[in-house]
Amino acid sequence: FLSYLTIIFLYRPKKSTELNADVIEAQIKTLGPMSGKEMISLFTIILSVVGFATEPWHHVDEAWIAMLAFLIVFATSVIDEQAIRTDIDWSFLIALGAMVGFGDILRESGLAAMIVSVIKPYLEIFSNSKVLFLMAFSMVVHLLRFALPLTPGLLVSMLAIMPILSSIGIDPLVSGLVALISSNPWVLRQQNSIYRAVWKATGGKIFNHEDTLGMALLHMVIVAVAVGLSVPYWEYLGLIR
Repeated sequence: FLSYLTIIFLYRPKKSTELNADVIEAQIKTLGPMSGKEMISLFTIILSVVGFATEPWHHVDEAWIAMLAFLIVFATSVIDEQAIRTDIDWSFLIALGAMVGFGDILRESGLAAMIVSVIKPYLEIFSNSKVLFLMAFSMVVHLLRFALPLTPGLLVSMLAIMPILSSIGIDPLVSGLVALISSNPWVLRQQNSIYRAVWKATGGKIFNHEDTLGMALLHMVIVAVAVGLSVPYWEYLGLIR
């Protein structure tokens, strides 16, 4: 809501325009009906999401659900062997798996407990202000995204914060939500893949990057403010003690 108000304030169009229904209809006709492979892909996505969401009920590990989804699209030739060999970024997936497993290493090795014992005295300033802590965490995630892409940035920020959450009474779900909404800045063109895709797809004809810098910087502040305003609700839900 705050972002919407800011966009209206900064970028209110000087004149109103009307959408041409014929143009939209022509584009829809150009796309045509869904192909068989597209329907299989949609089914696989829905099946995977449902499987992940209901894992507490059926107790099937997420890895097996993901493997089933992969087998479906491979068996139906949605993706072929050549695509698996050349189109999948295996080096990234291996690095991602190593980073995901790093959390278990921290916990099992006792390193997490050691980190908490070392930095706990410095967290006393946040003991009576969860709002300040979460807003600071939001800004740290924003700054981290200047150096790391989205997925590694999220993983590093979450792995860094997880060991200290229980010591200050914050549920990991809260930190996950804060990290997610703080992980898409676009102060730099390459920071946000969605922004970059829109900018490139339009050939820079709709807007220049420089025109969006004001909103990009304000968005960081808006996210921090939104996090602060959400703390009472999270406390009501029992996610913050």
